[in-house]
Amino acid sequence: MGIHLLKKIIYLLLLSFIYSSTCTDDQLDVDWCFEVSMQQGFYFFQNIEIEGLDIHQGSVLGANEGVWQCPNGDCDIIGAFYNDVCVGWTYPYYNFGFTLPIMIDDGTDQTTNYPSPGDIPEFRLYDNSTNTIYVASSNSEIPPIYNNDFNIIEELFSESLNIDEFDIPSEFSISDIYPNPFNASTKISYSIPSLSDIKITIFNVLGQEIVTLLNSEQLPGFYNLTWDAGDTPSGFYIVRLENNLNIISKKVLLVK
Repeated sequence: MGIHLLKKIIYLLLLSFIYSSTCTDDQLDVDWCFEVSMQQGFYFFQNIEIEGLDIHQGSVLGANEGVWQCPNGDCDIIGAFYNDVCVGWTYPYYNFGFTLPIMIDDGTDQTTNYPSPGDIPEFRLYDNSTNTIYVASSNSEIPPIYNNDFNIIEELFSESLNIDEFDIPSEFSISDIYPNPFNASTKISYSIPSLSDIKITIFNVLGQEIVTLLNSEQLPGFYNLTWDAGDTPSGFYIVRLENNLNIISKKVLLVK
């Protein structure tokens, strides 16, 4: 077994034992969080360049009581996103490359917006020294992610995108439910302008709760959530989106 492959395996094993933090360090200006999924895949990066700069030089990786840390508060971060939802992040480690865990939809409410097996996430790189986010691309095709899969990516290249240029919603709303009327399943599109505890619930016209689709904290952004009506009978239903300050409701028609 080659020394590089051995190091990759050791690093992956280390990651599986001590990776427990879900949010970036409070010292940093970027707030990336994710819920840990029971299904995960991994990308191993050998090199990343941003306009000629090697992003992992000077980045720091540490561990204390099972949590990744940024000891000096000056770390760069690589994160994975799917439909603008963070599904994994890590501090790049400069010795022999670094592994990024990717959370995959495991069928729970917490991972509804995560990629399914066979999907491809987007990579973003955060340069803490300039407070800049870089959206990454690769000269080679990015392989799709699968549970327990381990993909090696030799190089990523990026163009800069300022944090202020990200499209943050201006209002709390359900922007669309499509299709409506629907048969079997429909997609609920909604927006969150600030970090919130979000709950999405389905009620019948009598005000009886049918199912809770989501009940978790979410970052600002635009989201999509699918309601699979399953054995729910035909009729009108109310989709309710709420946080601690707002309640938004919209009517949908299920036709079977």
